Amino acid sequence: VRRPGNLCCQSLPRKSPGAGSSLPQSPDQDDDHSCPRFPPAADPLYLSTSRLVRGFVREFALGSDPPSSGLGWLAGKDRAAGTLKSMGRKVIDKHRAVFTGIVNRLNISDRGDLNAIEKVGTEMFSDGEMNWGRVVSFIAFGAVMGERLADMQMQDLIDLVAEEITQYLTQQKREWLQKHNGWDGFTEFFEENDLEDSTKKVLMVVASVGLAGAGILHWLR
Repeated sequence: VRRPGNLCCQSLPRKSPGAGSSLPQSPDQDDDHSCPRFPPAADPLYLSTSRLVRGFVREFALGSDPPSSGLGWLAGKDRAAGTLKSMGRKVIDKHRAVFTGIVNRLNISDRGDLNAIEKVGTEMFSDGEMNWGRVVSFIAFGAVMGERLADMQMQDLIDLVAEEITQYLTQQKREWLQKHNGWDGFTEFFEENDLEDSTKKVLMVVASVGLAGAGILHWLR
């Protein structure tokens, strides 16, 4: 199992404009050998987010847990994993077409293209609205992308999809996640609401993301 510290100097390669990339290279995407992207292995928020995101993305895309180690995607009393699986699948079942459309438009052909995940996340949260429904939606998008990669016999990229999502959430949205009690807060949020009501709230969020999807696709042209 790769640890965050070991990943430090393995950030995804950036494609330059003219190299067949589906997305332009922004100035802040140049390779940086100082490796600031990856947090220390002792970061509990990173570790819990990585385990949950990787577990859900792999389980949805491949029907299997991550190989490991005792990370236990659905093991023991991990309520957060069960909640993410339940809510994530409901979101995908209802709005698969939205996610599939975005994934297809990204036209992933190699690991360098996975940098588009950060851009999609930025677009999804661009209106400044942040809630657990948006978090579920972003992870669900990653699961659909993982499924697409599996269909293309590119299973080796699936864990990198989960890593990109984990990096975005634990860096760009760290303050919000900590303020809302991390993944314990995630579980409590959905447990304190009726499951159907909670699902409807999430689906309403995805519907708005779906409307924004036109903006995402326009931006990707």
